[in-house]
Amino acid sequence: MRESVTYQAILEEGREEGGIRELHRMILRQGRVRFGEADEAVRQQIEAIRDIDRLEDLTERLVIVSSWDELMA
Repeated sequence: MRESVTYQAILEEGREEGGIRELHRMILRQGRVRFGEADEAVRQQIEAIRDIDRLEDLTERLVIVSSWDELMA
């Protein structure tokens, strides 16, 4: 079963989903330290992003922007 293509795809999807959730958590946590708590609209915008590359870009931008609005622009 572990060699099954379907099983491997399910595992990979789970890892990817876990990575996305972790990036959401990291952005919100680091942003809270830098800008204060995110409002619900910003939180929803971040949590709606499913593209890992886009989320990683946001983590890099956190160190150069000065607000949640600027981060999400």
